[in-house]
Amino acid sequence: MKKLFLLGDSTCADKRGSDRSWETGWGEKIGKYLLEGWTVINRAKNGRSTKSFIDEGIYKTVFDEIGVGDAAIIQFGHNDEKVADSSRYTEPFTSFADNIAKMAKEMKEKGAAVYVLTAIPRRKFNEEGLLYDTHESYIAGAIYGAYLANVDAINVTIPLMISLQAIGEKRSFDYFSTKDDTHLNDKGALLVCDAIIDGLKKIKNVPFL
Repeated sequence: MKKLFLLGDSTCADKRGSDRSWETGWGEKIGKYLLEGWTVINRAKNGRSTKSFIDEGIYKTVFDEIGVGDAAIIQFGHNDEKVADSSRYTEPFTSFADNIAKMAKEMKEKGAAVYVLTAIPRRKFNEEGLLYDTHESYIAGAIYGAYLANVDAINVTIPLMISLQAIGEKRSFDYFSTKDDTHLNDKGALLVCDAIIDGLKKIKNVPFL
């Protein structure tokens, strides 16, 4: 059985059986899109940034297990943006991009196919009812990290923003689990997975599709 490892934060993490079981990370749903013979290993954790994911040794558990023929998807950004928290904050074009590049390079060197995703958008609308981007340079930072590691990057932020704008401010709440406008429910997790798979299908020879 080949393994698809997921590295990320609470928007991806598996919430089943946890104290936040009303939320759904997109990582809970991605398995339904994979070819037979693949299994999902979801190591995403609530509240983690690239920095804390590495510093706490979570990344090492992935690195130690991943091997030739496996694959990995990396998606961070939400918690890297927290300037006031030195245990998590990273700068978009330096430490954030470098952390993504480090993980991607090392897993690639072990023979895995690695893909970097930009962060999913928050449900933030202005007074005119227009969705706006809260991630700013972290979107470009993720893409830059993928470039440094010479792996593919998929910008899911923009297509998801387009989808949420089309759905509208009021109806888009049906895709989120809480009023923080960040965490997903089942419907939102599937919307995100659709965007991820659409992006991956534009890349040649993705092994698990």
